[in-house]
Amino acid sequence: MSKEVRSLFLVALTLTIYATSIFLKDGGLVFPYPLNSFIFFLIAVQFAYWHQKKRPLIALICATAIFGILSNPVFWEVVLSIETMGSFLNYPWIHWFNLLYILGIIAWGIMTLMKQNELLGLLLTGIGVLILGIGNFYDLRFLLPIGYAIITLSVLLKPVHQPFHLLWVLLLILEATEWITYALA
Repeated sequence: MSKEVRSLFLVALTLTIYATSIFLKDGGLVFPYPLNSFIFFLIAVQFAYWHQKKRPLIALICATAIFGILSNPVFWEVVLSIETMGSFLNYPWIHWFNLLYILGIIAWGIMTLMKQNELLGLLLTGIGVLILGIGNFYDLRFLLPIGYAIITLSVLLKPVHQPFHLLWVLLLILEATEWITYALA
């Protein structure tokens, strides 16, 4: 098992143990989904440190992860005081950062699409990117795990941008845990 796969396994295991402990304690299956952007950022930086030679892809993924953190209200609640947070929310900063995060994910999906050589990989990645775009821009959150699952399937069938293709698996795990929390809690 490679160190990248071990990292993803540890994230999935930690999230599962957390949710199981909440389930045993309170009877509801709750994952710590507000921390998803932080988890994605930490794992992306870890991958970037391990594979420093793939600079353009690293820059895009790390910038996307940073915009993911900046679009997370939990980050701003920790950084800003209550008074400052009230005035901060009067401006659409979080929405702009979220838009940049979405555009980063779509750009990364397009980069993945451009590296696919086989028809099945091209088709799956294209459909996944389209579903992610529609799900994000029309706020259809239930489509996001489907889009990530399709892209994950395509990069597992035909790995491109190795080992960064595993970050699609991470995004699928994180999005699926958020969806499960909303659906079952």
